[in-house]
Amino acid sequence: MQDASIGVMGGWKDGCWLWGDLGIPAPTGSGSAAGCLELFQLLSAATVTANQLDSTSWQHEDDRVFSFSSCYNVLYRKYIPFGLNNCYDSAFVAIWKVEVPLKVKVFGWRSFLNKVPTKDLLLNRGILNSSSSLECVFYDDFDESLHHSFLLCRNVAIVWKEMSEWIGLCYISILDFKENFWYWSTFCRAKKVKRGKEEIVLLAILWSIWLRRNDIVFNNSSWNSRDVVWSCKALIWR
Repeated sequence: MQDASIGVMGGWKDGCWLWGDLGIPAPTGSGSAAGCLELFQLLSAATVTANQLDSTSWQHEDDRVFSFSSCYNVLYRKYIPFGLNNCYDSAFVAIWKVEVPLKVKVFGWRSFLNKVPTKDLLLNRGILNSSSSLECVFYDDFDESLHHSFLLCRNVAIVWKEMSEWIGLCYISILDFKENFWYWSTFCRAKKVKRGKEEIVLLAILWSIWLRRNDIVFNNSSWNSRDVVWSCKALIWR
């Protein structure tokens, strides 16, 4: 699809452009059906001109040029709720200053927004269905979700407690990821953790849990708390 041109996505009839099905299979869930409807509504507002080459246009800027900063601002406005400011919302800015690989920052940012593709989210989007296995891969007594599999699962709790003891923190289970970010960061600064490393700890834990989760799902690996803890420390020490 990424190499296809607009010309194969529809056709002209009586001088008017009509979109086809775009090669998208019929949606099987409410989430995918809503996504398809939103896509066609966006396309209906687009102008198609005959005998011209395809070009890209970013509608959110006056010069129609895409940039990552513009994309970030669009997503920020769309997904961060309006209303009274949350005292922890500054985590959305602070996370980009942490000295970790970009993919780790992006993952942490997505966790703040509850947009990590865990099984419950994939089910809502229609990517998984009710017959799919939805159990937490760390401990199958509960379905996989961001809050359960990263914070509440009894096996994952071992990692949080060991990392807390390692830096001398009194472990408290906080369900808001932004609040967690500031709780761990503030404590690390008070404990005089090496400058530049204060905000890394929480992101290292989340990222290491995610890597182990994917290793179990895609490589038929198994849970090992000690390996995950060492993965956290390796990311902090790098």
